[in-house]
Amino acid sequence: MSNRTLPLRVITFAAAAGLLTGPQLAIANGGGHGHGGGGGHDDDDDDDGCEEIKGSFGAMSVPVPPCASPVGLCTLGTLKGDLRGSYELEVATSVPTGNPSTPTVQFFTGTSVVELNNGSTWTGIDSGALNVAPPGVVGSGSFSTLLTFTDGVAGWLHIRGVLDLATGQVSGKYNGTVCFDED
Repeated sequence: MSNRTLPLRVITFAAAAGLLTGPQLAIANGGGHGHGGGGGHDDDDDDDGCEEIKGSFGAMSVPVPPCASPVGLCTLGTLKGDLRGSYELEVATSVPTGNPSTPTVQFFTGTSVVELNNGSTWTGIDSGALNVAPPGVVGSGSFSTLLTFTDGVAGWLHIRGVLDLATGQVSGKYNGTVCFDED
């Protein structure tokens, strides 16, 4: 990731539900309040190298180009909470659920790259669901995803939030567990 400022693309309901058929997500990653609800690792923890983390995030969509997503969906955002930094999401796939009782829900996968203020970089795979119902309809833009880290750290985050389908703004919360190799 770079520190460049990118112009923002507004994703409309028509784009999200029709042309893009997928989510505008901000996937964030957070840092720890530790085992037992404490403030991180201490001598009383079982010290398995893992921390529970939580926080919030905000993001906007990224224009195509520079977004290289095959479905035209990328976001760039900031993390708040236990971990602080920035992240990028590039959505790789987005498909309808195929269930007639959830006609406005899309399943998606993507890759997130997290750059923390301490210089660490974490990469992970996102998989989740987004409600692309028109703006103003209850549940419009709501999403939930699981980010499983594959590089830089082990662990996962459950991410949930809302995408404003009219403006492309995203906000939400995350919680999960990350494990560090302490050798």
